[in-house]
Amino acid sequence: MWQWRQSQSNEWQNYSDIETAIIEDVYNRHGNRVELEDNVVVDLKQGLQMNNANKKKNEKAVEIRRLSTDCDDAETFRNR
Repeated sequence: MWQWRQSQSNEWQNYSDIETAIIEDVYNRHGNRVELEDNVVVDLKQGLQMNNANKKKNEKAVEIRRLSTDCDDAETFRNR
C-alpha cells in the first residue's frame, strides 16, 4: 500500500488501487519516477510527490511512503 501526506499534516492518505499498482510496478523495477494523472509525479528516489503543473508556484512537495504487507513498519524513501 502506498500513501501520501502534506508536509504539515500528520494524517496519511492512501493512493487509489490503480495508482498503488502503478507505483508498485515501477518500484519493483527499481524505477525512480512515476507519472500519474493530473500532472502528478511521484519521485521514488526522493520519497516525494509533486505536481508538474504547479512548479512555478513553489508548491510544497508531498511526502510518500510504502506500507509493507508483511509487517507494520512504514518504509520511507529518503534513504533508498
